[in-house]
Amino acid sequence: MGCGASKSAAGATPVVDPEQTAGAPDPPMPAPQVSTSTPQVTPQPKPQPAASSEKEFAIELQTENIPDMITAMISDDTAKILVGTRALRKLLSRVDPPPPLDEVLNEPRGGAARLMELMKDPFTEAIRFEAAWAVTNLASGKSHHTQQVINLGALPIFVAMCSEKSVKMRDQAVWALGNISGDSPELRDLVIAAGAVAPVLEHMQPLVSSRADIVYLRNVAWALSNFCRGKPFVDHTKMGDLMPQLVALLEYNDSAVQSDAAWGLSNLTMVDAAAAAVANLPRTGSILAGLLSTDHVVSYPVIRIIGNIVSGSEASTQKVVEGNVLPKLVHVLDEAQKKNIRKDSFWALSNIMAGTVTQIQAAIDANMIPQIKAAMAPGTDLEVTREALYCFANAVDNGNHEQREYMIDQGLVACVVDTLSRNNTAVTTCALQGLADLCAEETGSARLAELLRSEEAKLRALRESGQNLSKLGQILEFVDASRGGTAKEEKSEAATAAAALPAVATAAPAEKSAEEEKVRTVTPHAWGEKWEEVFVEGNAEEEAAALKIQAMQRGQAARKEVEEMKAAAATAAPTPGTGEGEEVFFEGTAEEEA
Repeated sequence: MGCGASKSAAGATPVVDPEQTAGAPDPPMPAPQVSTSTPQVTPQPKPQPAASSEKEFAIELQTENIPDMITAMISDDTAKILVGTRALRKLLSRVDPPPPLDEVLNEPRGGAARLMELMKDPFTEAIRFEAAWAVTNLASGKSHHTQQVINLGALPIFVAMCSEKSVKMRDQAVWALGNISGDSPELRDLVIAAGAVAPVLEHMQPLVSSRADIVYLRNVAWALSNFCRGKPFVDHTKMGDLMPQLVALLEYNDSAVQSDAAWGLSNLTMVDAAAAAVANLPRTGSILAGLLSTDHVVSYPVIRIIGNIVSGSEASTQKVVEGNVLPKLVHVLDEAQKKNIRKDSFWALSNIMAGTVTQIQAAIDANMIPQIKAAMAPGTDLEVTREALYCFANAVDNGNHEQREYMIDQGLVACVVDTLSRNNTAVTTCALQGLADLCAEETGSARLAELLRSEEAKLRALRESGQNLSKLGQILEFVDASRGGTAKEEKSEAATAAAALPAVATAAPAEKSAEEEKVRTVTPHAWGEKWEEVFVEGNAEEEAAALKIQAMQRGQAARKEVEEMKAAAATAAPTPGTGEGEEVFFEGTAEEEA
């Protein structure tokens, strides 16, 4: 088969492992097989024992000789027809070695065409059932086998069979149509155009209501899922009531039915219009929330549906949020270990974070921030980390000031910076985008400035790596600007101190001496030592105030030195060559001499 899924036995619904579906909306299904056992359906009256001639002929037809089987099928003897058709069906059900599909389809006497005739009235139900089963197996082969079956006219026969009273015949027809539609989008569209959807849905609803015929219902859910598979996406407007019926199947208490219904809806909702239509159905949000369990067979396709819906309009997103999906999604992230479940959960959350302030707040209230932080931890799968970074970036872009401050206070900034060391282009680009947007939105945030200054070494190391990261420049500009703001605060304090200094100069002598002691305590530079000048950036007024402080400090120290030297000169013996009262001159600046 091609892009779709085939089934080997009615009721054997394929189980999809999310680990095998990375990056694709359509989960891979098991390889095409052929049926090996009679479908398990509600017990039907068994055909009456055949006449002795049938038993005798069956004994004769023990070999796997296809010509003998075809000879029996084209005879006029009903007993021989049944035995020959059943023998051929069993041969086509063989697994090892592979069934002889080409030999039957290309049989020169038209064995495959004879099977098409045997599927219709007036042949008995037993013959028609065996023929339909054999044709189903022929359609389960490769794409060219399926196309040959279509060319022989099987499609309208199977569609008509979906409306029969016999559950056994309807089940076989559904099985065949599921195999055909799963082969390729082209054959899927042929099945839909042939009118297959309506009769399948018509007979499905009583099964859901009665909670009976579970095997048949599983086949129906599987076939409907294949009707929705493949790209280009199916036109949901041509699917009748399929979407509400699939939503109804989500509430059926059987994981196989729920899983196939969910995959059908997951593929349908890849189209925005279909996603909006599903979101507007009654109770969709709460039904989806109820299926977010740790059973990944069901929860994974449900997460895909949620992600598709919240990728659309804010109104559709609100329907999901009101269904209480977010707290259940937190539970999934707490418990799930599979990468794809975690990745797509954050993908869905990132689209909610791209919504309204109210929707972002709902995610915050559901305690999503710790989950986002945990997804950025070292060792986390890079695809999971990338989706978590999108959650952060979208919340920055679409949230309000209080929400951004909350994320800053919760330590998200440091976690985002740490992801830059993961050496992954997609992760780095997303992290820098979120940080740059945060710097642009919160230009006056002292807390953000402090956090980024503490991470500055990591940011500058990234720049030195030579990567062309334009957003990094914006972040570093914010860091540099925040440092300039700190210097201005310090200069403002210096200006305040300078304004208080003139009062010291005009104070009484005793107070002046005390103030001088205080100044020396603050600035313990002894005269003769090298003065350390502080250069500050600012306006002329602030710079003049700073220089004034330095000059007054120098003047105070110089005056003290002069007084000490004068006292020493007055008490010392006369210097040879000078008279008693001669003034002592020393070298210094004009200010010092004064």
